[in-house]
Amino acid sequence: MVVYGSLTRPCLAISLAVAALLLPEGAASPCQPCERTLDLRSTAANADQVYVASRVGEEFKVDTTYGTWDTFAPFEVKTVLKGNPPDRYITVAVSGFCLMGVIADLNQPYLLFLEQRKDGFFPVSDGCAVSGLRVDGDKVAVAGTFRPLDELARQLGLRPPPNKFRPWWPLVVAGVLACLATGLVGFVLGRRRRTT
Repeated sequence: MVVYGSLTRPCLAISLAVAALLLPEGAASPCQPCERTLDLRSTAANADQVYVASRVGEEFKVDTTYGTWDTFAPFEVKTVLKGNPPDRYITVAVSGFCLMGVIADLNQPYLLFLEQRKDGFFPVSDGCAVSGLRVDGDKVAVAGTFRPLDELARQLGLRPPPNKFRPWWPLVVAGVLACLATGLVGFVLGRRRRTT
């Protein structure tokens, strides 16, 4: 009995060490939902909704039919870069079993890349992508630097580039119409003088 008890701890330690060595790399963690993570450009392309939004309330639990996402939070949409929010306030998944949701401080704006489903808004690829970037004024935190929101949005294909050149044809049409109107007024005034 004493021998059995004294051998249990070393045997358990050796068994755990051997199991850790035999398991494939990364299998020691119970949750590894992402085989690969999308980069920023791929995330923007796969998102059907891209907003600048602020979390305006605390997290709350939701019983979902499939039990994957269980915690959501309310967000207020400030700017729409892609998609069409159903309302100014939306419900966004912030955590779930083995999945990564949008991590956002209260009342801090973020650039969110989302997918809309019937239960609310979810991070692209169930969190295996860029879910949100902090926004400060008109700049977005990307990889340790701040970039202008408009510039980043254009580079990600979220907004068309600004038109640097104004079209010439409206000015020509306006000039032709002004000449015709002046000619018509001159013609009418000239005829009146001849008749009097």
